[in-house]
Amino acid sequence: MMMFDDYNYMRALWNRFYARSMEDMTSNQLHTTLSEHLEPEERKLLLRLVDSKNFYTEIISLESFVAGFRLASGICKELSDEHYDYDIEEEATFRVVRSGEC
Repeated sequence: MMMFDDYNYMRALWNRFYARSMEDMTSNQLHTTLSEHLEPEERKLLLRLVDSKNFYTEIISLESFVAGFRLASGICKELSDEHYDYDIEEEATFRVVRSGEC
């Protein structure tokens, strides 16, 4: 799992195109309503739960964005003059792995 410190440029692109959804607003409304009925210690636990969920959701979203960007980059490379060849890449990977064996 990558962390937010990785891929600064990708994170900037992701942030530019990431749209906060209605789910985020609904979650915030539900959080506010629920926290009004909880004791202070229970509110802290709820906040930690929500923060944890949001953190992992954003990491997964960023990872998906990076994967899609890499896929698009590979497709562009394949369509360019460089003509990507999967068999050649696999053979090169196999040679690298094999050269590391004793």
